[in-house]
Amino acid sequence: MAREDNNDNDDTAGGGIASSPVWWAAGGVIVLVIAGLLWILLSGGGSGSTATPTRTVTASPTVGTTGTGTLPGRSSPTSAPAAGGCNVPGGNTLVPTAAIPATWKLVGSLATPVSPSAGPKKITGPGGTLRSCFQDSPTGAVIAAFNIAAAGSTSNAHAALLLNYTPGPGRDASDALPADASNAVFSGFLTQACTQSECLVKIVVTVQDEYVEQTMPMIWSGGDWKVNGQVTGVANAVQVPSLSPYISMSASNVGPTS
Repeated sequence: MAREDNNDNDDTAGGGIASSPVWWAAGGVIVLVIAGLLWILLSGGGSGSTATPTRTVTASPTVGTTGTGTLPGRSSPTSAPAAGGCNVPGGNTLVPTAAIPATWKLVGSLATPVSPSAGPKKITGPGGTLRSCFQDSPTGAVIAAFNIAAAGSTSNAHAALLLNYTPGPGRDASDALPADASNAVFSGFLTQACTQSECLVKIVVTVQDEYVEQTMPMIWSGGDWKVNGQVTGVANAVQVPSLSPYISMSASNVGPTS
């Protein structure tokens, strides 16, 4: 089904959307070596902990950097209801290059961005931990990554993983980890590469004055953004020295809600 433009619902306030014509930030195959475990830091066990073996997260986008606002072979997002009961108008196909305008709500102990246009439009479960129905756009993928990461750190993580991950070894590995984000705050993000159905998002949290990066390989599945459970290494994270080159985004620096 062709997708019609619907730019009335884009999060563009404050220069939040790039002028780049496609969802693309890097060409070819991206290989990310993810070392250590996020939960070790989140649970306050960083010192004296034994690192697990390094794993590899691989994404293989297949489009180039030319276009006129949409990807080759793709129409603009549609405003028709998506599968699974979601009814979220589509946004444009441009990647965010600044903090996305949002309000911040607690999911467990993590302040998490919520956008009136990008989602989540459906929030259920104990403490609002089941979060779905995100906008079909790169902005929607980023907001989904934040919300899914937050839900996976709560006591309802198992149910959230079943909802927000596609089946596979990556989901199984994530499900095996304890959930504890009591010492963490979201600090930023980066969209590494996006195609018409996938978007590689990195989320950065601050834990005890240290920056920790979590890779979220997002995939459009069943009419919504989910984490690709077929990708291994999703459960692991890596400490990074600073927020550069990430886009700073936290509860203290986001602009007014659009």
